[in-house]
Amino acid sequence: MSSPELERINAFLSTFARHQAHRTVDVPGGFAVFDDDFALSYANNQLVVDGTLRTVAPGALPALADEVLGGLPYRVLSVLDDEVARACAQPLAGAGYAHSRYLSPRSATTTPSSAPDPAGR
Repeated sequence: MSSPELERINAFLSTFARHQAHRTVDVPGGFAVFDDDFALSYANNQLVVDGTLRTVAPGALPALADEVLGGLPYRVLSVLDDEVARACAQPLAGAGYAHSRYLSPRSATTTPSSAPDPAGR
């Protein structure tokens, strides 16, 4: 299930990864980011899957990761959409990947227009 907040968070994570990278490689359903100055940093050298099931082939991800991240001693994939992540879980686990979740905090503060009037009016 998607929400406007989750969509904004995922868009931020995707944009941040692209802007932080020294170079990117576009792939179906996402992109790879690389930073040779931080070659052992998983966050700086990974495959980011930010597409939908229309643009991502879950069974092809392990081979795609090997192809794109082949020069690295590790493989890290960040799959931002929950539906896509669930579809990718079995193919990735079958290829030896460990699964972990990334939890992002969300602010529950009120906006000025919905904040209660301090004077009680």
